[in-house]
Amino acid sequence: MVTRLESTARTREQLIAAADQVFVKSGFHGATVEAIAAAAGLTTGAVYSAFGGKAELFLAVVDRRLDERIAELHEYSKLPFGPERTKLAAEQFLDRIRREREWQIALLEFRLYAARNPDLTAAFANRHRRFVAAVAREGREDRPESESHLAAERAARAGIAIGNGYALERLTDPERATEEEFVRVAVILMQALEEAGGLD
Repeated sequence: MVTRLESTARTREQLIAAADQVFVKSGFHGATVEAIAAAAGLTTGAVYSAFGGKAELFLAVVDRRLDERIAELHEYSKLPFGPERTKLAAEQFLDRIRREREWQIALLEFRLYAARNPDLTAAFANRHRRFVAAVAREGREDRPESESHLAAERAARAGIAIGNGYALERLTDPERATEEEFVRVAVILMQALEEAGGLD
């Protein structure tokens, strides 16, 4: 017999999976609660009961995608700290934005929408900090104990900012914002930070 708790968890998972597909297809603004509920085979009431609304459901999709990205970090953290690790990380990022172009657009839509809502901005910022911390943690596994956590997080944030900016450039002018250029800039940035002793 399925318990109430199990039923609730199953409903949430159905809605998150359906919402992911609808947001990718229609974007954040184009997606509707009705379309998400229909894709999940549930009622709109189920959406509002489980998440409160479209924005909260989008954040749940962000959570799931962040979990996947953080899991991928382990792949390149096995390499020694240096240019090869940075190159692999950059190439993984490029592969992701190639595969997830429509999701990147939906995410940009949401971030602009959230910018006018302090509560949503704070909710998204918390998730972003979790990702920054994960990148910094993976990047410090073979680093000296004397290297500060703050310096590692600042370096991680700089790398992520470069990646996000490049993703936007790829959307704007894919012919000139080449993948080779991004990999080269990422390696140069990390080498410069290493030579400068981080961002303390």
